Amino acid sequence: MDIHVIVNKTLRDMKQFGIISEENAGEARKYLELLALACWEQGTKYYGRCNGKKIIQYDRYFVEINDFPNQLKASFAVGYSDRAINRALKTGKMTRAHHYWRYAK
Repeated sequence: MDIHVIVNKTLRDMKQFGIISEENAGEARKYLELLALACWEQGTKYYGRCNGKKIIQYDRYFVEINDFPNQLKASFAVGYSDRAINRALKTGKMTRAHHYWRYAK
């Protein structure tokens, strides 16, 4: 879910329950955006540590292209979603760009 959607829903609920007033909504929005961003960054760091298995990227002829410390780093480097890489790792099928992925031994 987008950070702005979360912040807007939280602000709406806080106003509805009388936790903040309309005058304080601007300051609360800044605080909630920073808080949501910090939580997102912490979550991605934790996810990257949890899935700490080294993976290797191969081309369609199984020639090694690159290796990565985890799925998250690989997804940032090649531009795939980490779900696509995870699916390719589990099924053994190639991704849309004709890359295979395997766990390092």
